[in-house]
Amino acid sequence: VVNFLRNKNFHNLADMPNIDVIDGQAEFINNHSLRVHRPEANLEIHGEKIFINTGAQTVVPPIPGITTTPGVYDSTGLLNLKELPGHLGILGGGYIGVEFASMFANFGSKVTILEAASLFLPREDRDIADNIATILRDQGVDIILNAHVERISHHENQVQVHSEHAQLAVDALLIASGRQPATAS
Repeated sequence: VVNFLRNKNFHNLADMPNIDVIDGQAEFINNHSLRVHRPEANLEIHGEKIFINTGAQTVVPPIPGITTTPGVYDSTGLLNLKELPGHLGILGGGYIGVEFASMFANFGSKVTILEAASLFLPREDRDIADNIATILRDQGVDIILNAHVERISHHENQVQVHSEHAQLAVDALLIASGRQPATAS
């Protein structure tokens, strides 16, 4: 489903007569010109306005074990799982974490959100955040606030999430700590 929707969105743009989609690695020559490096040939593009869609990638917090422990996923990896996790842990209670918590709870997974802040959805209006928390709890989602994760490990086919005050064992852990533009290269 995800690949189908991505492909459909791509073609919604690429098939328009006034849009050219060019794959490659680009660098600015000046404010109105780009050099695009492609396997077949380099290309220079000039325009009054240039839009570059680099996509986004998961912000991975500096927690020991987060990149080396089996069963830890970003949103794309989690959607590619072949089996539904019995218990899904979600590191981060922002919009990505909330979306996946609701979805996987409705699919039948037990879900636990681990939020480092002292408030759930701290950037949102309190009434809205409180209502969303109530809806999630009604769906069976556990929300743990002030969850300062110290390390992540793997034991007996489960991801072990170690925090200051507790340890949580889950079948899969979603990193939902934010997104950043994919502009590193």
